[in-house]
Amino acid sequence: MIDKRPDQPYASALDIHSYRDMYMQLRAVKPLLLFSPKMRRQMKDIENKLRYLARTVDEFYDLFGPRHLVFHGQLNPEDIGPLLKLPVEEAERNLIGLYKITTGWIFGCVVSAAILWVRGRPYWIKHWRIPC
Repeated sequence: MIDKRPDQPYASALDIHSYRDMYMQLRAVKPLLLFSPKMRRQMKDIENKLRYLARTVDEFYDLFGPRHLVFHGQLNPEDIGPLLKLPVEEAERNLIGLYKITTGWIFGCVVSAAILWVRGRPYWIKHWRIPC
């Protein structure tokens, strides 16, 4: 199913389709956990984490929305939460540091994987004169 873009921006992270789908799936599983206290505790923990994520994303955009910063999938909500309590300028400096850490780590993994992939192909290294 293809989701159409909303006419209006989302008022909250709670309105995003993927969040609503996850929350509905959790609610659908709840009756099955009636006789398992351990699973109920785990489900409650998952629900709390989802609420924390939504609250963190909402606070993030309340603080940084006018600055056009993006909360992307590589940012850890536990790392972002403390930043949201700082003054805007200081929070922005720290957030840029987190962006550099997360994107640098991803770039390093991609480069490492590419080097390992190329090293496994000695013909290509000789043919293209790739210095590895």
